[in-house]
Amino acid sequence: MDETALSISSKPLPVLARKGSRHVGRLRAEKSRLITAIYACCASGKYVPPLMVFPGKINEDMFEGAPVGSVGTSSPSGWFNENVFVLCVKHFDEFVKASSNNPMFLILYGHTSHMSYGAIIYCIERDITMITLPSHASHKLQPLDVGVFKSLKSALKVAQLNRLSHNIPKRITEAEIGRIFGHAYNISTQIFHAINAFRATGIEPLQSKYFFGIGFCSGKIFCRKIS
Repeated sequence: MDETALSISSKPLPVLARKGSRHVGRLRAEKSRLITAIYACCASGKYVPPLMVFPGKINEDMFEGAPVGSVGTSSPSGWFNENVFVLCVKHFDEFVKASSNNPMFLILYGHTSHMSYGAIIYCIERDITMITLPSHASHKLQPLDVGVFKSLKSALKVAQLNRLSHNIPKRITEAEIGRIFGHAYNISTQIFHAINAFRATGIEPLQSKYFFGIGFCSGKIFCRKIS
């Protein structure tokens, strides 16, 4: 599981004009607007529908065309926080159905917002063991960073440019966010992206010389080193 910030602002497109022109019209840049998308995937190539965090209020129009099964919430800034993480863990569990007969490992970046007491208690009760990655190593060890988010942002940029090319000079509105993000999500969440990402990070199959992690399971905190 990991989160990434996505820009939904209407950026100006390149303008072609006659040499020497003194007045050339173009779309004006607007203030940056960001949403946070939380992804989860496994080494077999399956994905949990994303959770999106919006700044300010949200409405149903924002989810038109969004990935099937996705959910949304809001925070003052649109960024990830402890309350959002609790929702993420519960959303994750709704799809994986963790239990004593079906225990889960949840690998994620060791940010302070992930150390929510409510989330930890929930994971203990549902037999979900959280394993945190070492600091400053997500670009090497986090599969989503390595093999999925780059494709997502490239697809999102293309979708935004296509939208602006056919609707100049209109800006991208909140009602179009779900449709644009849904298009980029479908392109970026291919099975081979997840499989190759886990292989590239050395997590599955395990190839790293050392892999450090901190886990929470059955009411105990443990640190494990696998060589």
